[in-house]
Amino acid sequence: MVATKEFAASVCCLFAAVVCVVGQGNGSLKGVARDTAGANVAGVEIVFTNQVTSDAKIIRSDANGMYSIQLQPGAYRVTVQPPYTAKFDKEKNYGEFALARDQALENLIVEAGKDLALDVVVEKQKLETAPAPAAEKPTG
Repeated sequence: MVATKEFAASVCCLFAAVVCVVGQGNGSLKGVARDTAGANVAGVEIVFTNQVTSDAKIIRSDANGMYSIQLQPGAYRVTVQPPYTAKFDKEKNYGEFALARDQALENLIVEAGKDLALDVVVEKQKLETAPAPAAEKPTG
């Protein structure tokens, strides 16, 4: 009977250790997609591309503009899908190695077991209409 209790306790400890290790394999990012006026924007597709493996994950902001994603540790490039463009502030500190470039945030470091907050400011792209072709005049 004592051996059974010790065995059960050992199994429980081993299971708890495995759960802790597995749970720390990913890092998480949470944030809000907002427009330039500060209003939350629903339906923005945010793309996280691992800069070593080129694996990409896309998450869509919910009805309140919020998103949450689990990612493997690594350096990521963050962009958004059309019809939006991202507006990362070059003066803002997004992390030790992160660089805001044009419509992307590069080198965002995700660490195992760590939570990051990243709000993404977006602007809806203006659709440019192509000029109508000039009517051809008959020759002769």
